Amino acid sequence: MRERQRLDLGDEAELLRGRGLNYPATGVAWRLRNIVGVVVAEPAHGDDARELAEKQQGRFEHPRPPSRAEARNDPGLQLEDPTLTLPVYWLGRSFDPPGALPPLELERASIGGAGPGQAVQLSYAVQGRPASVTLDIFTPAVWRRFSRTRLGRLIWDSPCARARVVGLQDGRASIYQGFGAPKPLERPCPKHPPDRVVAHVQYPRVIVVVDMPYCYMCAAPAGRRSPYDTVQGMEALVRGLRLRPPR
Repeated sequence: MRERQRLDLGDEAELLRGRGLNYPATGVAWRLRNIVGVVVAEPAHGDDARELAEKQQGRFEHPRPPSRAEARNDPGLQLEDPTLTLPVYWLGRSFDPPGALPPLELERASIGGAGPGQAVQLSYAVQGRPASVTLDIFTPAVWRRFSRTRLGRLIWDSPCARARVVGLQDGRASIYQGFGAPKPLERPCPKHPPDRVVAHVQYPRVIVVVDMPYCYMCAAPAGRRSPYDTVQGMEALVRGLRLRPPR
């Protein structure tokens, strides 16, 4: 490295000039909050490195949502959004618990969206079939409001539901075994066994809701139940949740 020069880019930046592998090279190294960028141009031509760094800085400041093709190729791409500041608890890109439960693969991840206020939505599929496990991540304030609505109270907020609390290393899960119906049930309870299981996992900064119904009528189980739609399957899921490392 022969020359270093400070640049007005991001929070701090330097322009570097020197010998590359084969030709003279220029580079820019800079930081924006917790994002570090490095651009190197070899052979060096004028302000190539600076111009490329400024373009990349614009992407840092105004990230665009991934295209449908990009999302299909990488279902976790949206989680790389630098504007996502909430902690994300997930099952990883794949989840294969011990025992007879089938492995899961991440099928889709989205930030925000048209839901009832969740910050992040994650869907997992069993062996390539349609999504059978969903994770919805809420801030505590938004979850408190939503959990008082009719949709937010389905399955779990009923005298017909049974609750089980599971202690976790950095949180606590409440697993509810209840009935899929378009409104919270009152007594007398159905005579058949409970047919839906959901979980609410409380962490210091977020609430993760597992297999939440998204509409009144879709609370009822449709067709063959997921192997995870049991108390044992749900416990495997909540114990498998882990904090995704920040990018």
